[in-house]
Amino acid sequence: AEMIALLIESILSSGLEEFQVEVGHVGFFNGITGEAGLSVEATRELKSIIRNKNLFLSIIIPTTLHTIFNFCLFTQSTTGLIFYLVFLVLLFVNSTKKIKQLSRITSSM
Repeated sequence: AEMIALLIESILSSGLEEFQVEVGHVGFFNGITGEAGLSVEATRELKSIIRNKNLFLSIIIPTTLHTIFNFCLFTQSTTGLIFYLVFLVLLFVNSTKKIKQLSRITSSM
């Protein structure tokens, strides 16, 4: 934890304001879940969610949204705009499901 704090202080002192530190060491994860008092089942479910994160989609979805939006602006296409709005609704529904899943885990703490 001290090394992570030192890393964050160093990044902040360099002037960078927006960054993300990702810690993948299992001992660190086990320490956090242990200190948080998570049940074995909640810890197992949280590990499953983390393991199943899809980095490909985290790049494709924002890129696709931006591309479709630009296309709609450039062509002034009503069909494109409808497609864009449907895509946004589907993305919202999917995100809501994931938030509910995470809420279920935190409520079991």
